[in-house]
Amino acid sequence: MNTQIKIVKRMRLPLALIIAVLLAACRAGTDARSDPQETIPAGTYSATFTAADNIRVGNAFVTGESSIAFTAGGDFTIVAPEVVIRGEYTVTGDQVKFEESNPSFPCESQPVYVYRWKLEGDELSFSTVEDPCSLREMAMTIHPYVREE
Repeated sequence: MNTQIKIVKRMRLPLALIIAVLLAACRAGTDARSDPQETIPAGTYSATFTAADNIRVGNAFVTGESSIAFTAGGDFTIVAPEVVIRGEYTVTGDQVKFEESNPSFPCESQPVYVYRWKLEGDELSFSTVEDPCSLREMAMTIHPYVREE
């Protein structure tokens, strides 16, 4: 019995080290997969609005392609079928705050708005945190925006 106790005592430290290394490796792999993006990657993301979308939201906006371009410097440009909007954006965690420099109808009196953003693969989607303009809110949230190559 003394021999077994000596073996167990001798093996405790090496076993503890092996377990610690394995746990650290597992934790590092999990963290790498679950880390959210720190900011929206620069690039252009587009969505196409159809007649069916228009009917769904009560014929509130024009059909066609819309895109949002983000720069690494914090500028954005929205190009919709009939408007071009520019401004600055700031990302804090999973929220993005937009501040338009040239707001357009019908949202010109509400140039600041905040959305929660999520990037899955090439699809950038938004959910409303605060936006007083319901038309813009529909355009931002009805479809994910797909990154252009």
